[in-house]
Amino acid sequence: MAKVICKVCGAEMDLPNHGEMCIGAFNDTTDNVVGVLPTRLPNDKGDKRTMEMISKVDALKAAGFTEEQINKMIGIVGFNKDEVIQSDAISEQIFANRGAMNTVSFRRKITAQFLKAHFCYKGGVQEYINNKSYNWQFDMMLEECKQLMKMESNCDKELDIRKSFFSLSLIKDVVEQYSEDLLHFITEKERNDNKKCKGVPYVKYIGLKGRGFYKNCCFKSDIISRIYSPLWHYVYNVSKASTYKEMYTALYHFVNSMEFIPLPNNYPKSKKWIDAFKGAGAYYSMMNLSQNSDLKIRNYETGKILNKYDARCYLESMSSNCTGYELYGQFKQMLEDNSFTMDNFITLCKQTKEKRLAELNK
Repeated sequence: MAKVICKVCGAEMDLPNHGEMCIGAFNDTTDNVVGVLPTRLPNDKGDKRTMEMISKVDALKAAGFTEEQINKMIGIVGFNKDEVIQSDAISEQIFANRGAMNTVSFRRKITAQFLKAHFCYKGGVQEYINNKSYNWQFDMMLEECKQLMKMESNCDKELDIRKSFFSLSLIKDVVEQYSEDLLHFITEKERNDNKKCKGVPYVKYIGLKGRGFYKNCCFKSDIISRIYSPLWHYVYNVSKASTYKEMYTALYHFVNSMEFIPLPNNYPKSKKWIDAFKGAGAYYSMMNLSQNSDLKIRNYETGKILNKYDARCYLESMSSNCTGYELYGQFKQMLEDNSFTMDNFITLCKQTKEKRLAELNK
């Protein structure tokens, strides 16, 4: 449930935090409980409606919360006061994302996903990744690029850390590797299947369906001109992107083009992308666990147990100086040091939810 506040009269009410009426409430798997019920106003034509959102801080004050109580909520209910005060910027983010950009909570949804992957798969995160389709990495990368684009336009202070995992150069490398993977797969399939039509070799692949190929077939002599060469228009556009806005546009058009031919689900994914995924998941998981719980992290060079502030500085430094493999190793060591299991995480989530509710009822 989400506790929402009417911006007209200040009344409070509980509603499911996934409903359309709660678009102003935080909407994630951790049951954040503070939001503002938006006013919907019809436009001049009457066929569409626009929404107006006031800042959450102002709404909380209007509802009778003191400055001290609001300060206690920061980091507990999951919003950054400095961001929320900029009502125009935060409203734009809410409308686009159905939830405010939340730097304090260190992306709790990522933490939940990463811990589940680590604990619930015999092969850990790597098995979790292997069970996903080849094109899943593009879906994830496109969504990440979309968020980075918004953070870039809002001059978000967390942008430098977040883009250290999915940099523009990484995205360019993954796209270029895809074009090479596709050519290699198609030519190998043609050679191994050894199909011929009137003596002319051809390849038949279900991934060509709906892309102008007769019965999903392409002659060997046409592979370069009809499959490989058309990709370079998109690869070039991606390679020229210098901002995340340009990258998102180029990547979106590429992934949704007829020339983007899906590879088999079990085809090996980009090693660079896998490393970035592990690094981001490990980093935000360690941040969440070290900052929002009693789990300790130590500097594995000095062996010193770090307090919350030092742990944050240490992890921020690691984000720009370590590989995803190294961050994942640190993450596993942290869990081992604290004897932390999936059951512990589930219990921690329940305790956190109860704590938030208790804070709000004071």
